[in-house]
Amino acid sequence: MKSIIKNTKSMILPFLVASVFLSCKIDSKEPAIQTSKQEVVPSKEAIKIDGTTIKVEALSEEEKKLFKNLIKMEESIVLADSVKRYYRTEEGEPEHFLNQLIYSSEEGLIGEQYISYTLTYTPITYQDEDVTISYNFNAGTALHGSGTITSYSGKIVSTSSHCGTSACGTTLSIDGKQVYEKYEDL
Repeated sequence: MKSIIKNTKSMILPFLVASVFLSCKIDSKEPAIQTSKQEVVPSKEAIKIDGTTIKVEALSEEEKKLFKNLIKMEESIVLADSVKRYYRTEEGEPEHFLNQLIYSSEEGLIGEQYISYTLTYTPITYQDEDVTISYNFNAGTALHGSGTITSYSGKIVSTSSHCGTSACGTTLSIDGKQVYEKYEDL
């Protein structure tokens, strides 16, 4: 777990720089995919920014399987078919450190209800099934929220917080079983 925290701290700056750049570069050129109605067209060239390389690709079968299982536990997750993969070069070797789903908006909405939605996750490897997923959303009304899902040593821990017009709520679940819930009136 300490290595996850250490790696997360070291990847924040390149991710923020790349996200700002890519919101102008890739999103306007690459079709962002959310449903199977559209065809995924991966990027043929990687973009390099200050030691960070970004590639646009289709989700792998392992990723699709993971998300289908996790969406059963967390209804706020919106899926997409394509992903930005972030790599950094350390000691001459590229290291895959983050993924971000690419969404399109249909009639101005993502997932039929959100004006903005971001989902990032750590790389999934064959040797290590541990993954951390972070998401945040805004419905353009008072409804907005965020959450984290972490799979670690066979356990799945999920936290979420959200606010609406009259209250805010926080939940914590372990392996799909809610163990904490708190709501506060605004």
